[in-house]
Order: sequence, then C-alpha cells, then structure tokens
Amino acid sequence: MRLCLRLLCALGVLITLGVTDNAHADKTTFGYLERVMVYPGPIKIEAKLDTGADNTSIHATNIKIGTKGGKQSVSFDVVTKTNVVQHFEKPVVRIARIKQHSGKPQERPVVSFEICLGSIKRSVDVSLVDRSRFEYHLLIGRSFLAGHALVDSGSAFTTEPACR
Repeated sequence: MRLCLRLLCALGVLITLGVTDNAHADKTTFGYLERVMVYPGPIKIEAKLDTGADNTSIHATNIKIGTKGGKQSVSFDVVTKTNVVQHFEKPVVRIARIKQHSGKPQERPVVSFEICLGSIKRSVDVSLVDRSRFEYHLLIGRSFLAGHALVDSGSAFTTEPACR
C-alpha cells in the first residue's frame, strides 16, 4: 500500500513537471509575432501567429483575377510593412468565402506559398486581402501551425527564419 502511494505521488510529480508529456516534445515554441520568409521571393516579413484563425492571409494589392492557360490565375503585389513590394502571378487554388462581423461574406482568392518559420518550411494556402489597416501584413493561422508549432502569447520575435 505504501509503495503504491509513493509510486502514485512520483507519477503525479512527473506529470506536473511535464517529463512524461511527449506530445509537445517535437514542436518548437514561437512568439505570437515572428519574422518569416515567404517563397517564392523570398520576402522577409513580420507575421502574427494566430491560433484563433483557421487560415493564413497576406496583405496584397492590385489583385486581378484572370485566366492563364485555361485556368484561373491571379496577379497581385505583396507589400511588407517596410513598403517592399513584390509582384506575383499564381494559380488560384480556390475562392474563400470569409464571414464578416457585419455585412456580406467577403470572397478572397487563395494561392499557395511556402512559408519558413524558424526552421519549419511548409506549403500553405494563403488568402489575398487588404491588410493595410493591420500592423502585421501576414497572419499565420492553424492551417500552418497545427501539429508543427506552439505559440507563446507572451513572447515575440524569438527566432529568425532558418530554412534551406
């Protein structure tokens, strides 16, 4: 009986200290704000990591949807906070319907980009939208983060992009 009680106490201490929690062992923790690289480009941009957002969105201007080779495509400019502008022409992956707090749902073209956060480089669908009223022109959502990264809401700019 005493041995069982001691084992239970020891197990409780290990769980409390997180020694037995391997679910997070292979994930890097980042701040809620980080510098990332967006490919192709590459463009270095400050991003807000938002676990409350399903998807990723980027500030884009001059968005023009058309067709290229019989498929829907979009041309647009990505504008960073420091006013670096890079032009892109990409295939449209889909058109996202985004619910607004007031008014009609907004339709946004979605394209694919590779994003490098720390040493994590992943391809992710990114919606194109005017984010000029926001301080951070790139919002990284759960579609990129889930299963790969943890976010510490009390930290910012903990790492630099280091992808190959």
